[in-house]
Amino acid sequence: MEILFQSIVGSALTSGIIIWLSKSWISERLKNAIKHEYDEKLETLKIQLNAQNSIELEKIKSKLYENSIEHQIKFSKLHDIRAEVIAETYSLLYDLYYAIAKYTTKIESGQTESRKRRFELAHEAFDIFYKYYQKKVIYLPKETVSNIRILDTKLTESFYDFWIIVDGKEEDDDEAMKTWQEIYKNINGEIKNTLSQLEDEFRTLLGEKANKM
Repeated sequence: MEILFQSIVGSALTSGIIIWLSKSWISERLKNAIKHEYDEKLETLKIQLNAQNSIELEKIKSKLYENSIEHQIKFSKLHDIRAEVIAETYSLLYDLYYAIAKYTTKIESGQTESRKRRFELAHEAFDIFYKYYQKKVIYLPKETVSNIRILDTKLTESFYDFWIIVDGKEEDDDEAMKTWQEIYKNINGEIKNTLSQLEDEFRTLLGEKANKM
């Protein structure tokens, strides 16, 4: 009986050990299987996310490139418009200056147009300049607009001072002769220098815009 009992107990212990080992092995296999499946799904998810991120990144890059090209095209068109405005503004300013210089000149010859005609041409030059400039001023920098206004004021004052004080007066009128002398001096000095400075400013603006392209 004792031997039988020991045999039964031994068999039970052995079976228990085998069962426990089996459970441990199965449990470990399950853990490994689950971990492997989890790792595979995680890796797949990472690949999918990376692929999605790459697609989104390419979309962003493409959009940025499109915006850059669009900006360059707009900037190029704006530069062309500004270049045209600057060139035409200077041309009309010079025509205005030249017309007033001719109207107020102290040197007249047989080929010189009559003072009345020179007055009309100067007045027309004012009209042509203002009609163009007032519509295009938005394309010019504020500082340039301010400098144009200064030149315009000087030209306007010279024109009206000559018309009101000098034109039609006798040559021996002291006030008229003094005013005429001042106007002539300003036209060929300060006003001419102001126009020259504005010309340099226009050239700088065109150069800066071209360099930024």
